[in-house]
Amino acid sequence: MCQKSNGMMCIGEITNTIRSVENLKKVIALTKYQEKEIERTLETLKSHGKESLRITPYYATLMHSDQFHAKMWPGEKSKNA
Repeated sequence: MCQKSNGMMCIGEITNTIRSVENLKKVIALTKYQEKEIERTLETLKSHGKESLRITPYYATLMHSDQFHAKMWPGEKSKNA
């Protein structure tokens, strides 16, 4: 449970967000092409005055480390199975 909040997110969620491709790569596997495309998209967003990337720790835990070879949870079925 969150002790301090800004009204929307816990302070820990805000301070520990993933805000760069380098940090994102620590959570999920990215190809060089994906890295370049994400960087290009982030630069475009920044040039338009938008906040480019902010993934909270909670949502990062929901990501598969290797999206091309995702592990299934017990009871979860693959669409190809």
